[in-house]
Order: sequence, then C-alpha cells, then structure tokens
Amino acid sequence: MEFSWDKLLESLKKFKELVLATIIDKRGSTPRGVNTSMIVLPNGKIFGTIGGGPVENEIINEGLELIKDKKSKIIDRSFTGDEVICGGRVTVLMEYFGENDISFLEELLHYYQSGNTIYLSRNLKNFSREIVKDYRETNLKENIFVQEIKSPPELHIFGGGHIAIPLCKMAALCDFSIYVYDDREDFATKERFPDAEKVVCCDFNNILPYINLKNNSFIVLVTREHAHDEILLKQLLGKPYKYLGMIGSKKRVSSVKERLIKANFDKNEIERIYSPIGLKINSETPAEIAISILSEIIMVKNG
Repeated sequence: MEFSWDKLLESLKKFKELVLATIIDKRGSTPRGVNTSMIVLPNGKIFGTIGGGPVENEIINEGLELIKDKKSKIIDRSFTGDEVICGGRVTVLMEYFGENDISFLEELLHYYQSGNTIYLSRNLKNFSREIVKDYRETNLKENIFVQEIKSPPELHIFGGGHIAIPLCKMAALCDFSIYVYDDREDFATKERFPDAEKVVCCDFNNILPYINLKNNSFIVLVTREHAHDEILLKQLLGKPYKYLGMIGSKKRVSSVKERLIKANFDKNEIERIYSPIGLKINSETPAEIAISILSEIIMVKNG
C-alpha cells in the first residue's frame, strides 16, 4: 500500500511507535524524488516506497534500530552497485514517532482533510515539527525542511452505469477518495462500488445536501441522460472544484452549454467544462473510456 498521512496516524495509533522515512534531498538519477515518504513499522512492514532494492532495505533496517532507540536521524544513501542502475544519491530524514505524537498528527490531518494545502516544517537539527498554514510564514533557514502537504484528491462520479465501475476501480489505485451518486437504488450500492468511500442514492434535482466540494474535487458526469447532466450542472457551477467533465457528443454537449449560457450561468466557467470528456485515445469500451477520463483527470491534477 502507498504512503498516506491517514495511514501514518492509523499505524501510530495501532503500533504506538514507528519511523517515517522522507527523502529531503536527491542528487543525480533516483527512483523517487524529494518529499517521497515511507512508513517503517516495528514489525518490519512498510507503507510506501522510496525506491526499492538494497537502499530501501538498508533504510528499513535503520528504521527498526531507530524505533528501538526512540531516536531520529538523517542518513545519506547511494543508488549504485551491481543491483542498482540509477547511480544517484538521496538524503533521508528518519523521524521517530511515538504515542506523544498522535495529537500532532491528528491536528495535521484536521487541516489536511479540509482540502487546503498546508506545510510541515521540520528542524533538521533538533527534529522538531511545526504545522504551517501559509507558505509565506515558513522559516526558510538553513537546517529547515518544509514539505508541502496536499489532501487526497476527491473524485465525484455522477451516474453509476457501466463507465463508473472501471473508473472507480482505477481511481482507487491512484489514491483518489471516491464518491458515487445515482438516483437508482440498484445502481447506488456499496456492492457495485466497493472502492468508493461513499455511495449515495439521491434525487439529481437536489444533490447539494449530499456533496461537499473542495478545491481538489474532480467531478465526472456520466449519467444516462443529458437532461440529468444539465440539472446537475446548474447546481455544480459556481462551486469549488478542480475539474468538471461531462460525457456526450460535441453536438449534444454544445446544446447543453448554450442553454446554460442563456440561463445566465458564467460563460467562461461553462467553456472550461471538459467535454467531450477524456483524452482522445479512440476509446470504445467502458473500461477504455474510463481510462481516457482518468488520464485527463491525472493530467489536470499534476499539471
């Protein structure tokens, strides 16, 4: 499983202590970049990876020793040798977390889950930590490492049909928090979407009570009728989100957009709707269409 701040808190509550390994500097070619983190548990298991191979094994062993000693340290490792082809070097912050750090992580997750970007400042001499809400307030002095922390992206899928099923599965692999909405009870079930954080059966004419959009929200409209998409758009436009895409042919999408503009919705925002949705990869099957949609979302997320 990949690293996440939620998993860090969950693991600390369960195991009472652990080490968080974070790459704070790299030189040359390395498998993973700065800010990559990996959790090392007292039983030797890990969440996340900082590159695999002999270097990662060394870091795991180092983490186990630090858990025994209840200490933090900084180590430098090289990705060279017969088993490694990268050739670069990484500097890794090995942070010990104990039970006394649970409240700190709870506070961190409180801000982290709000959908806003926050910053975690670490003093590399005494290994103290500080949560910073505004980057302008960070203390960019020597021996201070500031890590940007973004809350996990949210994917809101309206329409629980054939495309939604593979889209939900693949988005879960990419660490999206997924919410699925449909107005049909048979299509809005946890059994149909086991990877979704929440599945809601609701009237598309009144969806705002069921949705909490943020700046990192990605919205996909794949309902069975354009009339539903238009009803949803009238409620979603003007709300915070990162991406809004709608399935359909150019002609049908164009007619929906024209009606929304005539209804005095913001023309610039309407023109920013991703539609026809997805990257152009000549997709045909529901799975292929889902891949094209998710690819476009990832492009926007990481762009």
